[in-house]
Amino acid sequence: MKTGFLYQDVNIYGERELVAISMIECLRKRGFDTVLFTGRKVDNFSIKRYFGKTVQVDKEIVIRLWRHNIQTYFEFLLAGIAKNFCEILINPLTSDILPYVDITYIHYPKPLILAEKAKSHSLLIYKIAC
Repeated sequence: MKTGFLYQDVNIYGERELVAISMIECLRKRGFDTVLFTGRKVDNFSIKRYFGKTVQVDKEIVIRLWRHNIQTYFEFLLAGIAKNFCEILINPLTSDILPYVDITYIHYPKPLILAEKAKSHSLLIYKIAC
């Protein structure tokens, strides 16, 4: 089964990037085909040096016009396009509930914002053991 990830730049060295890299690694170990939709090509040399692991995906689609200042608006459009290439679409980057996205990783949930978003969406939390 093809699983797509929307992530602007995994080359940043933070907790959120480590979570995204670990999600990709875990799903690959479980036999999922992974597609990374990104704004910047993965630099595995730097990632290996910082995190001690590399990003291995079946397909990497670099979308150079993905800029931070239009990120949320672009992701609404990108989610619709990306869903045509994969059965499961994951957004481990933003806490936005985007159309066509099956799983959203919310890094720092804000209770009031989350409650507002949850009114119109059913939120499911999965624990995936690797």
